[in-house]
Amino acid sequence: ANIGLLRHCTIEQITEEGLAIGRVDGEDNRQTIDMRPDTVTLVNSTSWPVGHHIMLLRGSRDFMDAVILKSPDFGTRHLLKLEPTGEKVEMDLNEFNSTDQNFKHIEDYHVAVKEYLTKKLENGRIVEDAITGMKLH
Repeated sequence: ANIGLLRHCTIEQITEEGLAIGRVDGEDNRQTIDMRPDTVTLVNSTSWPVGHHIMLLRGSRDFMDAVILKSPDFGTRHLLKLEPTGEKVEMDLNEFNSTDQNFKHIEDYHVAVKEYLTKKLENGRIVEDAITGMKLH
């Protein structure tokens, strides 16, 4: 569930009053969440096998490499090793904060994104007007 700008949580319990008890991704404390269409967005949970390499978004800006050390028996909380620091953290993983690592390292991903955007910028620099045939810069 999305609980505010770029804050995601995992719902763990629904109270008799219809409120949700959840944990913000990357944090250990639980919060009560009023689940209304204007306050939550449902996302798919993710389960990765032990030893799998992923790209992880931790917080709203920290995009990093991680390795799965322990997969959950229930729920979405995984034990991860962050690379290159080796720090071990528990975190609930979902489709917004984790993805398959298709690059050797996160730096390779950033290089690929920069190359892609540079090519898109160069290819879109000159546009031909369909009516006049004039090239616009």
